[in-house]
Formats: sequence, C-alpha cells, structure tokens
Amino acid sequence: MRARRGYCGLTVVAALAACAPRPAPVDEKPLATAVDSTAVKAAVGALWQKMIAADTAEDVAGVAALVSEKGRFDERGVPPMLGRAAWQATAEPMIKGRDVQAFSVSPEMTMPMSNDLAYEIGSYSETYMDRKTRKTSTDHGRYATAIGKDPDGQWRFVYVMAFVDSTVAVKK
Repeated sequence: MRARRGYCGLTVVAALAACAPRPAPVDEKPLATAVDSTAVKAAVGALWQKMIAADTAEDVAGVAALVSEKGRFDERGVPPMLGRAAWQATAEPMIKGRDVQAFSVSPEMTMPMSNDLAYEIGSYSETYMDRKTRKTSTDHGRYATAIGKDPDGQWRFVYVMAFVDSTVAVKK
C-alpha cells in the first residue's frame, strides 16, 4: 500500500512539474525587427535620384559608387557584369559614347523585404545623343532590381536586370 501511495504522489509531482512554465532557451533568437516600409522605399527612391543625377552628368565613378561591390547587372545585348569593377569597365565606354539628355525611372512595385533589402520592378526611359552618329534616340525599357544596404550603411544596387523594349529616334 505504501508503494502505491508513493507512486501516486510521484505521479502528482511529475504532472505538476510538466505543467510549470519552462524558461526560454538561452540561445533563442530575438524576434525579427519590423520592416519600416516607408524608410526602405524612401531609401530606394533616393538611390534612383543619385543614379539619375550621375547618369545624366556622365559621371562613371559616381554611378559605379551606387553599385554594390558584388553587384550583378544583366542587360540585353551586354555581357553580364559581376561586381563594381566589371560594371565600370563595361559601362564606361557606353556612357562616354553618348550624351545623356534625360533619364527617368517609373517604379511599378517596390517590395521592402527587410530593413536592408528591397526588390523593385518598373520601367525607364533614357534620351541620349550618340556622339559618333550625332543622332538622338530614346530607349524605353523595363527593369527588375534588388537594392540592398551594404555593410557601410549605404544603399546600393545589388542586382539589376534591364532590357530595352524599343528605341525611338527623336525628331528635331
């Protein structure tokens, strides 16, 4: 009989212990910080404004500074560019070969993924004069991009895929 009471008592203690709140594990990760979509979208918009200013000024180094060190650009008709140095080496002759008169970007959807990363799709147009032929044209195209905050805190283009849908000669 004593064994039975001891067993019942042990069962009650075990049941109570199982119902007690458990302490949080020491290595538990904190909850993710809420995404500040407004701030991320503002940072993406500011990056595009810097890109437009540098592009229309034909500032190759200024545009290159907006590309992540490991950024990738895929543009139809141009070899893939991986990294800032590759982008600058490929883009410099193109930028220097034309006089950019206007560049505009029209985002269709900006998707903040975190406080350090956003994806965006949209369209663009760029009006330029070819320095060799002296002809002025406007390219109309679309893009998809990943824009991220680098370790130095600066927002840069991490990935860009762009393609021209049409090129229209500008009549004077």
